Amino acid sequence: MTRTKIIASLGPSVFEKKDILRAAKAGMDIARTNMSHSSHSWHSKVIERTRKAGEELGRKIPVLMDIQGPCVRTGEIPINGGFIRIKKGDSVVFTIKNNGSKSKIFVNYPEFIELVDKNSLIFLSDGAVQLRVVEKTNRDVICESLYDAKIKSKSTLSVSEKSFNLPALTEKDWKDIEFGVKKGVEYFGISFVKTGKEIVEIRDFLTQQGSKAKIIAKIETPEAIQNLENIIKVSDAVMIARGDLGVTLPLEHTPFHQYNIIKKCKDFRKFVVVATQMLHSMKNKPIPTRAEVNDVFTAVVTGSDAIMLSDETAEGKYPIETIQYARKIIKTAEKIPYKLSIHTRSSALSEAQKAFYLKEPAQKAQISEGW
Repeated sequence: MTRTKIIASLGPSVFEKKDILRAAKAGMDIARTNMSHSSHSWHSKVIERTRKAGEELGRKIPVLMDIQGPCVRTGEIPINGGFIRIKKGDSVVFTIKNNGSKSKIFVNYPEFIELVDKNSLIFLSDGAVQLRVVEKTNRDVICESLYDAKIKSKSTLSVSEKSFNLPALTEKDWKDIEFGVKKGVEYFGISFVKTGKEIVEIRDFLTQQGSKAKIIAKIETPEAIQNLENIIKVSDAVMIARGDLGVTLPLEHTPFHQYNIIKKCKDFRKFVVVATQMLHSMKNKPIPTRAEVNDVFTAVVTGSDAIMLSDETAEGKYPIETIQYARKIIKTAEKIPYKLSIHTRSSALSEAQKAFYLKEPAQKAQISEGW
């Protein structure tokens, strides 16, 4: 049993009970279900299969329900099966009118035109597509592609160093949380958190519903960085969501933010998760890159309590191998004496884990042998 836990995302590659069993045996500690995709019926099935897999193993497999949050996306692309390929230098036109067309891609944010400026950088799909604004009209934004890329229907959209004026949670999000409460999920991941007030509101709702689920605040916006301490104080745990964080703020600043968030969480004795592209190349390859191995290793020795695997396990070709590699890297990193780690692993760390895993107050809890 390792100290640092593995959160693995479920999806087409890990959906059947036998696959969930294999994932748990390989080292998955917590199963993540992503509410950005699929129906309540699909999520209900995967949660039930996770429960049955846990029963067969003789231990509980907790479920983390990741709430989509307010998200700006492109519309449907009505050609080529829902995607277009672009070359470096190609012109790409976004529109806020009439759901788009074959030549214009719709954006579901009415204030999009006012938000962007000439030379603003626009990112789709966590930066997989990068464009620069060259011109805008009263209804369209004309961009230039910076690289060859593939634009898919309903891609997430971010504007560098800009924030969208959106509600903390959408109507869909509240329905998803209510669904998660009925299913008895242990954790809720809250996306695009900006202030601690949002967490308190969700906590009040869960209390009213009789739920003791833990709340994980995902840090992925400039406002969250500004209000970091307040968010940490009122949350049960924090997730460093490096995908959106790396496009809403300069990408080269991401390692600093990761280091600082981990340190702050240790100061406040709160559980912290490092997420996004931990072993991303294993989505299509059976072994990780050296840089990915180093990334996971560094997350562990700097004090992360868990790492999260996303597409690698949800829709990758090698989900079980990915979990196995993550476990091997964690075991290696944890062999380092505490005094050599960048952050001393004091009693604050064990208190954070106790508070996160168990329902009793941290100072009274004992870590379960099941973990």
